Amino acid sequence: MSKPVAESANRSRPSGGQALPDAHALGMLLREAYFALRRCSNAHCAQFDANGDQFVVLRVLADAEGVTQQELVELAGYDASTTGNMLRLMETQGLISRETHPDDRRAKIVELTAKGRQRQRELWQATETLRRRLWKCVRPEDRDVLAHTLLRISREMEQVRATYESNQPENSNP
Repeated sequence: MSKPVAESANRSRPSGGQALPDAHALGMLLREAYFALRRCSNAHCAQFDANGDQFVVLRVLADAEGVTQQELVELAGYDASTTGNMLRLMETQGLISRETHPDDRRAKIVELTAKGRQRQRELWQATETLRRRLWKCVRPEDRDVLAHTLLRISREMEQVRATYESNQPENSNP
């Protein structure tokens, strides 16, 4: 059983017993919330032989018809390798199809099959309660602020990552 968020934010302390710096505590809280949501999403999707990551891909494809695999990587927020592995599995399951892009033979267009559309609808319905409970955690007047703050954090961390990677020697493994 998970400890309450406030308690878990303070559970990791440096050897001196001092509280964690605020930025570290925030990172730990974001991480804990993400993993709790991921576990819950996976549990809701399991009855359909799917997981939360596959649901994200199905949902993105339902909203963005005929995207390339690279566009899907960007829209879903997964790396190319993870996306490719998920798509291979989903193609085997008959949920998606991939065709060569008519203007770029290197690119693949990814689309939902009829079975994939049905699975996406089933998963959407199966996760309705989860989505409602998630929003109940945030007061209505705070939702826009939270959404904008999370987006700012995401964008800033991507800039930090890109800067870090651009400063690494070519042959190093960070």
